[in-house]
Amino acid sequence: MARLLVQAATDEQILRLAEEWVELLGKDQYKDAFDLIPASAPWTPALLKATIERGGSAGPTDATGGLRVTSPLTALRVAHARRVRRWGDPSLMKSLGHVEYDLPLDGQWPEKQAAGSSNLRLTALFDLKLLGQEMATEFFDLQLCSVRPDRSATDCRFRIIRFRHLQTNGPIAPTRQRASLEENSVPVPDQDVLKPLIAEQFKRPKPRWLPRLTNYDPTVLDVRPVDDGGFFRKHALLEVEVEGSFLEWHPLPSATSYGLFAWDGNDLLYLNRGHQQNFEFVLRSEARPLHQADPYALAAVLAEALLRLGNDDHVVLRTPDDMETALWVTYELNEAEFSRVSKLIRPPVITGDSGAGWLLRFWTLHGWMHEKRTVSWHECAFSPSFSITHRQHVVSRSIFSTILGVVY
Repeated sequence: MARLLVQAATDEQILRLAEEWVELLGKDQYKDAFDLIPASAPWTPALLKATIERGGSAGPTDATGGLRVTSPLTALRVAHARRVRRWGDPSLMKSLGHVEYDLPLDGQWPEKQAAGSSNLRLTALFDLKLLGQEMATEFFDLQLCSVRPDRSATDCRFRIIRFRHLQTNGPIAPTRQRASLEENSVPVPDQDVLKPLIAEQFKRPKPRWLPRLTNYDPTVLDVRPVDDGGFFRKHALLEVEVEGSFLEWHPLPSATSYGLFAWDGNDLLYLNRGHQQNFEFVLRSEARPLHQADPYALAAVLAEALLRLGNDDHVVLRTPDDMETALWVTYELNEAEFSRVSKLIRPPVITGDSGAGWLLRFWTLHGWMHEKRTVSWHECAFSPSFSITHRQHVVSRSIFSTILGVVY
């Protein structure tokens, strides 16, 4: 049975409860841990165990074994392993705050791993909710951090496992899903192959002192295949992370950046803002009728490539419920707006043919980072030669009446 705390519980009492939860994970008693502290959907004991073993990835894999949680009682404690963050006005959101608790992995805390080795940090995130006059704790996600071998910086970004789970059983954002290599007709290149190609496209600024101000560094940190629904056969769509800050969007508070690229085995084409001609070129090179594409997957890739403006991005909707699952922070719906807009939303659809061209219609929820309040209807017209014309109509700017503030 879930354990409740008094509303005035101290930080130490809250952290002790979280520690008991982690202890149960260390004993491989995931079900008991979920009985002690429940989890929000779609988390299950099996999903959490598999995600930890895979180092933060909830995508399908054949991997077995992998990382294991160690009891906090046997791992050496460090200063920044755990903390409680309380909100200024808990009554507004019916939330008191949240808890961050680093998971000790394979016998040691991340900060105590040997210098010079690859370092991974997984942090369990708990929401503190008001339940009458008591406090309920709920596990809602993991935060993934990577620490550079020289310990000079830590790159943290939210791995929204809720997104990844939904991608397997009806995706919300395919560009966050790691596709398997077997699903790509074109092999995914190594990071070392991409670095000179990116350096060539994004020239080092002049004079020489300017790169220090613009954080120019084309070193490739990560390459993630993008799930395109199997439509692209001559190209692999890739989400690439680089050390510098010159690509389209930035995982805060990190200085690294991400961009969307198409790779045909020889050439690398940048697809984000200002490069619509590259996206059109890829479609022409594929030479496949667009009505053969999955409408949702194509809409999601197009939204990421052409509609994203920095950290202001679009989540493609298929049902009204997708608006709620798109947010990972506490929120309050604008019930009147939600009721009005819900009657309008339809799944993405493609009409047309190779002779007349195609029309892709879809809906999105969009905004900066977690501050997504706007719902829009989109219409993308593709000519027979794959030229794209986009039209957008904003339907609501206040689908949520309140969204919990987050400091990055």
